[in-house]
Amino acid sequence: MSEQLSKIDGITEEELGKINPGDAEVPEPIELENEEDQGLINLLQQAQSAEKSGDLETANTLLAQYRTEYQNIKESRLPEKISFAEAKEIMGSDFMGPDEIQKAFDVEVTDVPQIPFSKEELEKAKELGQFLILRVDKDQKGTNLTLKRIEEIIQPKWEASGKGKLFRDDRWSLERSEFFDNETPRAGWALTSKEIVEDTRYKELLGQMSGMTDYLEKEVFPNNEVPDDFKKAIAEFKAEEGKLIDLTGPNGNLSEAAEIIGKLKITEIVIPSASEVFYDAITFYENTGKKLLDGYCCTTSTHFFPSHGTFVWISWFGQPDGTTVNSTDLKGLATNGGLLLSRRS
Repeated sequence: MSEQLSKIDGITEEELGKINPGDAEVPEPIELENEEDQGLINLLQQAQSAEKSGDLETANTLLAQYRTEYQNIKESRLPEKISFAEAKEIMGSDFMGPDEIQKAFDVEVTDVPQIPFSKEELEKAKELGQFLILRVDKDQKGTNLTLKRIEEIIQPKWEASGKGKLFRDDRWSLERSEFFDNETPRAGWALTSKEIVEDTRYKELLGQMSGMTDYLEKEVFPNNEVPDDFKKAIAEFKAEEGKLIDLTGPNGNLSEAAEIIGKLKITEIVIPSASEVFYDAITFYENTGKKLLDGYCCTTSTHFFPSHGTFVWISWFGQPDGTTVNSTDLKGLATNGGLLLSRRS
């Protein structure tokens, strides 16, 4: 239900089916967004008046009219859905849907969610060099698609095709981490950048995040119309930024700062986790032959060792001797690194 329609207190789609003249409850007038909302309230109030006067036929007629108009208004306010065929046409080789996921991970995706992005959003994403990817969190047998499980699927294929190793041999810290055998990609569609976002390069993590918010505000959305959830996430980060600067200073606490960053909404909705970076890079490589992060590194939203205040740092994907997975604290500065944008809806 849209934010506007939800302001009509107590009326939901489920409740609409239960309303009848014998028990109809009509909400009191509230602050309304526009005339359409006022018209819906008026219909319900008229239905209540008819019911109280004993004119049940009129009450039923008005309620039926309400249901029809409610549904029409609701549908008119929803973003226009886009078909797979339209999305493929727009994104071209940058479309990673069910077929591409099956090719990469031998997973047949039978329950495919609706693409949540509009035509305009996909066109803008294509212009910015992003790709659209469907993520799943389980393999064909229903096992969690952790990095450990991804390696079990991918490594034999890569060895057979001469692509080398997924991870480097010096991986003792990786195998002792909490995320390697626990974290999975978050299922659903995402728009992901193929390159490190320019505004996040050559900076410590706070600077990277500040650069990402600037990028979101100025570049990412059609006509620079930033959705409300992103506005709130950006505002939350800016409200915490001063505290985070103090915590990352000489007398600060990097672990506390890392904990705050990990819980920020902006981290959740635009910074990919370690498992998502590998999932995306593997899918793209298996289907296009092109390597993401080839010569670059990115900071992820995944804590390497939470008590140490460190995040997972990934670089040089697809090298013959394996991809580097390391840790970085909030003061780490990589001359060839930054953040990938991975926007979920």
